[in-house]
Amino acid sequence: MSEQPDSTLDVAVAELRPALEAILMVSDEPLGT
Repeated sequence: MSEQPDSTLDVAVAELRPALEAILMVSDEPLGT
């Protein structure tokens, strides 16, 4: 598994990307409005 550690990072980033984008978009907009 240690042969391609980048693969694991890519997967983690791919899954975190949409989450981070969603958080940023939500933070940019007022909540409870």
